[in-house]
Amino acid sequence: MTEKRWTGYKQAIAKLAAVMVTIAVIGCLTVHDYGVSWDELYGTNSVWWNLNRITRNEPIPGIFEYDGTVFNVATETVFQVQKKVGKLLSGSQERSERLLSRQRFESKHAMTFLTALLLYLLVAVIVGLLCGAEFAWLGPVTLALFPRVWGHGFFNFKDIPFAALFTLCTLIGAYWVAQWTTNPASPNHASSNHAPEAPRKRFPIGRDRATLAAIGYGVCVGLLTGVRAAGLVVIGLPLLAYCLMQVSQRKAIRLADVLINFIPAVLTTFIVATVCYPSSWSNPIVWFYRALTVLSNYGWDGKVLFNGEFFEPRSLPWAYVPTWIGISVPVIFQVAFVLGLVILMQKYRRFSPLQQACIVLLLLQIFLLPTLAVVRRSVIYGEIRHFLFIMPGIAAIAAAAFIWTYQALPKPSLKWASLGFLAVVLLSLGVEMAALHPYEYLYFNRVSGGLPAANQRFETDYWGLSLRQGMEWINQHDRHPVLVGGPLHSAEVFADEDVALRSFAERKLPPNLKKPFYYLSMYGGNRQFQSYFQECPTLYQVTRQEVPLAIVRRCE
Repeated sequence: MTEKRWTGYKQAIAKLAAVMVTIAVIGCLTVHDYGVSWDELYGTNSVWWNLNRITRNEPIPGIFEYDGTVFNVATETVFQVQKKVGKLLSGSQERSERLLSRQRFESKHAMTFLTALLLYLLVAVIVGLLCGAEFAWLGPVTLALFPRVWGHGFFNFKDIPFAALFTLCTLIGAYWVAQWTTNPASPNHASSNHAPEAPRKRFPIGRDRATLAAIGYGVCVGLLTGVRAAGLVVIGLPLLAYCLMQVSQRKAIRLADVLINFIPAVLTTFIVATVCYPSSWSNPIVWFYRALTVLSNYGWDGKVLFNGEFFEPRSLPWAYVPTWIGISVPVIFQVAFVLGLVILMQKYRRFSPLQQACIVLLLLQIFLLPTLAVVRRSVIYGEIRHFLFIMPGIAAIAAAAFIWTYQALPKPSLKWASLGFLAVVLLSLGVEMAALHPYEYLYFNRVSGGLPAANQRFETDYWGLSLRQGMEWINQHDRHPVLVGGPLHSAEVFADEDVALRSFAERKLPPNLKKPFYYLSMYGGNRQFQSYFQECPTLYQVTRQEVPLAIVRRCE
């Protein structure tokens, strides 16, 4: 590497490091601002529930048998270490159950944000691969300005780790596929029409790059499956990408050789995924087949609010996913993504095999699984949460489009004007996210009418994080009992020790609950908890952009 190139490489690393440190500092300063979501109680307790059943040789009930363990076990392990260290430092001082629960959730939020940081870094690698290392820093900046990704990056313990591992699979898979398509006689070979290809050797299984990439990919897919069992389907994406690349360039598909090289990946995936699911140990082959069957027919008995109407999860219009992408992704990134796709098609044949493999796998990550979900009428709910894994690819292609467009501008004045325009748009987006904090995941773009237009038409605070702010308001007032319309734990961990809470999640009034009491409720969405106790005066509302997210009523 020449001195000039090494200097440029160091400058690229410095820029990326500065961006990543900035994102990390902002996240660390705000991670404890977020409430606790509806799903998090199970995520924190499932480790012990399932462990106790396994040790007693009892079956794990229902769908929980197939629920991911990797992230839950990792975060619970970290919390237990923190708990023991804290106990050593504070002596024998006991902490209340509420305080312990809150600390457990806070620990999980911190771990979720660390996973989000990995996701930002992976997008930087993709942008650097497509556009050059000096531009890698723009990748995490772009993804961090996807408000829903930023917001979910603090509490969504399923979909953020899944997105991070899926993106890591894409990168490792791209390197692996490149080993199949690169001429061994010319490792840096890019698409060329000048010389015939040299004879290719068979792919060995041993200590070579293709085998190491296969093993690495298998480990990553195994961990991905350990987060969500459905991640198992990702194992076949490199093979599909390879076939698409060869067909597009009218080259022979060496299927037999590739399938032989797949053996280490399949075996590694199977071993890692089996370790992640103790319930599969007695008969893992049957278990994984049953898992895919059960999950593909998974039923959810709730209703989904979409465009002002309530639907059964399997009866959603085909436009559900595209609509959510259209209203929740900032318009500037949607335009850039479409422009990026056009430029990718124009530049594709000039890319190296590694770049081509990355592009194809990235497009499969964005389009394939959402398309299959729509075609198969899979159960979808909870706004865009199940498809957060497509956002890194959209962000990477959008960032690449910014870079390529900037490079194509002929005059310095146009380049400065484009930089100024982009800076203003991104700054205004950052200001809007700050105004929504800590509910950035409620972002709706301006073309859709923003959060006010989405109120009562789409899910807003589906997760129930705003119950925290309502509970903190109650803490400052009378010590009456609190009836919670929503997840009880989302309010309870923030309640003072002398405040009694009861659950209204099943819409049944608890026995022996006497007036006066507060009714703390989620607002809107598919549950409509705010429609109860309307005879009681509303004392407080948690709002953003004048849209209520949670309410406090006093019944007496």
